[in-house]
Amino acid sequence: MIKEGELDKIQLMPDVLAFLSEQVVECTKFVEKYSHLTRLWNQLDKDVLVETDATIQKYTDSLDSLVAVLQGRAAQRTLTNVYHAFEDLDRLDLRFRAVARASEAGLDPTKTCLEGTRREVLEEVIDWAFGGDDAQRVFWLSGDEGTGKSAIVHTVARWLKEAGRLGSFFCFDVTRQGDRRPEKLFTTIARDLATFDLGLREAVADAVSSDSSLLTTADILSQWQRLVLGPLRKSSPHLGPVVLVIDALDECGPAASRESILRILSNEATQLPPNVRILVTCRAPGDIRVALQDKFHVRMISLDDIPHESVERDIRLYISHRLHGFRDEQYALLTTKADGLFEWARIACEFISSPNQGLSPDDLFKRILSSPDGGLRSPLDQIYTLILKWGIHDSREARYRFSSVMRQVLGMLEPLPMASLNEMRRFFSIPQDHFNVEPILMSIAPLVTGITGPNSPVRLFHASFHDFLIDRTRSGEFFVDLNGIHQDLAISTLASMKDALWFNICGLESSYLRNSDVPDLVQRVRERISPHLSYSCLFWTAHVHGSTFDTRLANELQSFFSNERSLFWLEALSLLGRIDEVYAMLATASKLIEGHDEYTDTLTMMRDVQKFVEMFGSVITQSTPHLYLSALPFAPEQSVLAKLFASKVSRAPRVVAGHDVEWPSAQLSLTGHADWVRSVAISRDGKRIASGSDDSTIRVWDTETGLEVGDALKHSGFVMSIAFSPDDQIIVSGSSDMTIRIWDAQTGLQIGSPLHGHTGSVNSVAYSPDATWIASGSSDSTIRIWDVKAHAQVGMLEGHTNPINTIATSINGDCVVSGSSDGTIRVWNTLTWSEVGDPINCPAGPINSVAFSPDGKLVASGSDDSIIRLWNFRTGSQVGVLEGHIDNVTSVAFSVDGSYIVSGSTDRTVRVWDTATYSQVGSPLVKHAGKVSSVAISHDVRSVVSGSWDGTIRTWDTKLSTKVGRQTSAVFSVAFSPATKQIVSGSFDATIRVYDVVTGTQVTSKPFKGHTSAVVSVALSSDGTRIASGSSDKTVRIWDMEGKAEVGSPLRGHASQVNSVAFSPDGKWVASGSDDSTIRVWDMASSETIAILEAHKDAVNSIAFSLDGKHVVSGSADKTIRVWDAATWSVIGSPLTGHTQPIRSVALSPDGERIVSGSSDNTIRLWNVQTGSPVRTLEGHTNTVRSVVFSPDGRHMVSGSDDSSVRVWDVETGSQLGSPLIGHTARVRSVAFDAEWIVSSSDDGTAKARSDPTFGGLITRDKTSGSPPSLIMPYTTTLGWTTSQIRRIPFEWERTDGSRSLAYAGTIFSFGYRHTGGTRCGIIRERTSW
Repeated sequence: MIKEGELDKIQLMPDVLAFLSEQVVECTKFVEKYSHLTRLWNQLDKDVLVETDATIQKYTDSLDSLVAVLQGRAAQRTLTNVYHAFEDLDRLDLRFRAVARASEAGLDPTKTCLEGTRREVLEEVIDWAFGGDDAQRVFWLSGDEGTGKSAIVHTVARWLKEAGRLGSFFCFDVTRQGDRRPEKLFTTIARDLATFDLGLREAVADAVSSDSSLLTTADILSQWQRLVLGPLRKSSPHLGPVVLVIDALDECGPAASRESILRILSNEATQLPPNVRILVTCRAPGDIRVALQDKFHVRMISLDDIPHESVERDIRLYISHRLHGFRDEQYALLTTKADGLFEWARIACEFISSPNQGLSPDDLFKRILSSPDGGLRSPLDQIYTLILKWGIHDSREARYRFSSVMRQVLGMLEPLPMASLNEMRRFFSIPQDHFNVEPILMSIAPLVTGITGPNSPVRLFHASFHDFLIDRTRSGEFFVDLNGIHQDLAISTLASMKDALWFNICGLESSYLRNSDVPDLVQRVRERISPHLSYSCLFWTAHVHGSTFDTRLANELQSFFSNERSLFWLEALSLLGRIDEVYAMLATASKLIEGHDEYTDTLTMMRDVQKFVEMFGSVITQSTPHLYLSALPFAPEQSVLAKLFASKVSRAPRVVAGHDVEWPSAQLSLTGHADWVRSVAISRDGKRIASGSDDSTIRVWDTETGLEVGDALKHSGFVMSIAFSPDDQIIVSGSSDMTIRIWDAQTGLQIGSPLHGHTGSVNSVAYSPDATWIASGSSDSTIRIWDVKAHAQVGMLEGHTNPINTIATSINGDCVVSGSSDGTIRVWNTLTWSEVGDPINCPAGPINSVAFSPDGKLVASGSDDSIIRLWNFRTGSQVGVLEGHIDNVTSVAFSVDGSYIVSGSTDRTVRVWDTATYSQVGSPLVKHAGKVSSVAISHDVRSVVSGSWDGTIRTWDTKLSTKVGRQTSAVFSVAFSPATKQIVSGSFDATIRVYDVVTGTQVTSKPFKGHTSAVVSVALSSDGTRIASGSSDKTVRIWDMEGKAEVGSPLRGHASQVNSVAFSPDGKWVASGSDDSTIRVWDMASSETIAILEAHKDAVNSIAFSLDGKHVVSGSADKTIRVWDAATWSVIGSPLTGHTQPIRSVALSPDGERIVSGSSDNTIRLWNVQTGSPVRTLEGHTNTVRSVVFSPDGRHMVSGSDDSSVRVWDVETGSQLGSPLIGHTARVRSVAFDAEWIVSSSDDGTAKARSDPTFGGLITRDKTSGSPPSLIMPYTTTLGWTTSQIRRIPFEWERTDGSRSLAYAGTIFSFGYRHTGGTRCGIIRERTSW
């Protein structure tokens, strides 16, 4: 309605016409819907006259006023002004037609309440829907399973639709996970709103036109803001009530999948116009309850709180309507048995009214009543069990068939008709599964739908039946184990495609027509592509992705991609309109065979298809025949597709000149930012890209699919710099809003408050390699150091005289380098936070970017003179220049192996350089339409990422690989097996490797893979047959050394990174310590948690079993050590205190009498286990002591430290034996000790094994035996291993005369110590060769 005083503000004729037209439209809608409203109000016993008279009077007054103003205007305009207010509908259609819409997610009129039931609830919801502007924006209808939530909301929605007030209806469905995903919720709502109102139609179309990334983004918040909230806020205030319905929110998937939706409902929904409301139904699991409960803008009704008499009345009315010929007392008995659950009543009525085994309805009624109550079991569980026992014969074969059918039904991502289920079963691997599903489904008819018609998809009637079947404690003998179902369905879908796909499957006669112009294409697709074939084409990759590696499945995949059926699959997807999903589909499926050398050709083919679709996807989408006639002939000559199939297509054009030889370097173009991209970073595992932009957002992208992951993260100013934490779990960002923010990379939630302190723009941020601190550089000319855990500033570095543009940390964390607009580069020591040497003065002026080489020896810098310079930062001398750019160099980055430098420039190019020759590798990478502001290179050096002022992020295929012998990933943990003389290492790249300690060669042909993030700890069982590994992916995994495979499923339970794992001496248990402050003990036989030890107040960094298995000792970041009784899993005594910083490592002596601990306070402490008192403190390390371990006889200890050294100690005296063992160039993460060998691992990417020189007799070898006292095992990625080992003696030892043993050119000395009467005796033997 026109508000009071608003007419006085109207000055122009178009304004009057616009207001008048709005009022006419509203009045027309009111009249048109009057009959529907009358029916609705009559159903709710409302007074129709009272409800309508006031509305009619308001419309009359408003129209009279507008007409008066219109007639009084001196300058009248023609009515063509009104015509020009409307847009061309065809043009609008083209713009919003591409918005994704979930199929069959709308209103189902058959699911409504029986008339006359649920009146109180319905009236309350309707009153809210049509209430005034002060009504809450969200109505949450909650209730337990089976209480009738969906029936109520479908009834309300039907009435709203009849009244013209239903803006959209979206129903999640646990049986349709393939299509009804959370990322389709708001795109579907936007499509519905565009249909609902012309003004909204235009607003949605405009949003899509201005940002096409909204069509593909997984950023649900952006979809909400741009496609729903924005158009609604622009809509006419006279639009009237508009209700958006979201049904069964709890069925959208795991809790993590609905985080963004809940955030919108709990916060963003407050911004809705007062006439727009959201009606939500779902159960109340913890995350939903926390998000929606007690919010001022959320109105909540729980069906569990409805008076029992009201519910019983409605259930009795429903039962008496469904069942005829029964007495009132029988209806009452069934009502009581239902216990308030409408779904129970529905099932009971269905069971009683259906002919069953020759029994009458009365017989079945008695059977229902005679069923036992089942104690604590819910009424639904009781009736499910009754129906199943009644319908499924009590025989092994019948029960097996039931389980087999339900595994298939539950495992499907979209429901299929019975005929299609049968077709797919033909390809199941077990012959016993080749049977008709119809008898089984018919026998449980009350519980499923889709069994009465040949084309109806089979689905469970209610989500609670799904939950019942997969919960063994509820379903018992009818439990359906879904383990392995993806494997069966993956093989079946691949086989179905091989069986049914063929060339030109829909018989298209001409390539001159677009798909959209073929008159009967929809009918042809329906007739030629069966439901099970369509399903197979769309979902085979999802089932492959859900499978564990299996030779038969891998062979099926290999077979599929070895012939032209892979092209026929693309043809089918073109006809189904889903060709744009190919890249993402293959990215997920290819993971199955990654790392399996025998399937390298298949992997290459799959990646070739990805590139093919990236280049020609738009052509294939428009016209399917051009897959063969245009795309295939123009595929590069060396592409696998061209080699295999181009010659097989007759009458196709042939490129005679200018044919590309290889695929272009440019891969993905990621769009979504609305302004310049300032910074990009790539995660160490290569799976994610993060980007920061002048649009104040950080976006995270999947590197394989190019799709945005989660919602955008937001600053209040330009995002100048971003970085991943070393474990990829955290993102840090710096902004022109003068803050640093820390984000959880998985959830997108901000961790803590913003870090304040800088007085200017934060231009650069960097994580320390150990993730304990963050450095930030600012326009205020300072560098600030922030403690990650304390969330506080702990240091400030001053020296630059102009804005700091860039900072970087060395790989071992001992230095920070900074570049400034003052033209200088400065290096800072992170132990003293003082400047190292003099500033490096660059002749080119402002320094835009700096980077450390992985070995820490060089600094690369980019500046405004278009030159990249390499500096020896210790001497300040320039050692090389890279020239080729023709404008400012904005960004430089080293590859992780130090072989290459990648650079970006305002000349719009990205370039790659060889650090050995200082020459450019290949041609410049050119695609950006604006200046390149930031570059990053993946750990495997195969991909480069660039961000540009054109608002895009691009990925590039470098066609490079790491150089053999270069270290590429930190080795976090080592364990030694005396039984097998093998070393096991766990690495940052998420792999576990096994080496022979004598030869230094890798024992397994491939590393153990399974973890999705860094392997932080490894342990070996005492017999050397099992490996346990703990990872930052929060899991513990067990591996079989003989079978070279993972044993069972990952052990899950920890809420944070697993820092330490240990086997019990008998191998029956594994204990794990985590950042979540707990220790978990796992039973190896059952893979179950048998104990959770809670006493520490901070991360548990280290755990160890005593040799007799009676005790466990743990060390924590809370600076305490605790001892636990392994019989009761209770803590013994008080904590051992004394360290002043977090404890990093603990170990128990072989006799169980001593504990040794290493700490970030740089000390090692010995403790008496019985008394808990400290014995002595060992000092010598100059940085954090990461790892400590006893020798097998308990007389010695070995320690590894962030000072890059390994030290050997005498336990009895506490003195250090000899000089530190040097050789590592970065922090030593882990040490292990055997009677003969000391093993250490380091962030420098090496694991070293040294013959122990301190005990056990003379350590020498004759000329024909084995290896030297030290060998280095070069650690690279899976791309290659060095074949020649570097052998050297890396340490010196004091002789009895005080001299030292040395290695001279041409002569090698072996050496050792032994104790003689308490006196150290040094012996040297000369060797000329090993």
